[in-house]
Amino acid sequence: NNNTPVIVAGGNGAGSGLNQLSQPNSVYYDSVTGNLYVADTNNNRIMKFPPGSTQSSNGTVVAGNNTAGNATNQLNAPRDVIVDKSGNIYIADGSNNRIQRWLPSATSGDTILGSPSGMTGKTADLLSGPETLRFSSNNSLFVVDRNNNRVQVFSLSC
Repeated sequence: NNNTPVIVAGGNGAGSGLNQLSQPNSVYYDSVTGNLYVADTNNNRIMKFPPGSTQSSNGTVVAGNNTAGNATNQLNAPRDVIVDKSGNIYIADGSNNRIQRWLPSATSGDTILGSPSGMTGKTADLLSGPETLRFSSNNSLFVVDRNNNRVQVFSLSC
């Protein structure tokens, strides 16, 4: 029984290199592909690491571009990431108050929940600091809307 931890992503100091992370906030393990997705919060990006990655492995930027912003190819402090059965990437884009969906190999995402411009609010169609994402068995998306002190569920057609 080997209980020694192994670094599978980052571990090379804070930075924006492909083998570095800066204040990562969450991970998603895709049990189908074995890929590990990391919400690299301070780098405003989502990283993907293949099976067998180690501290010396480079990841791939699959969403965001290392620059904070609310354009369709940008993220601003992503807080969580999950992937659906079709390989679509869903991101709780925390400081943009939106949920982004990036299709496989896309260079930009679509705002599926919240405001594309980053506007915050308390109405059901707006978010304020989305934090955590989870899928139900029937493809509904649960969103922890942190600053609104609520959890919302959205029906998605994927």
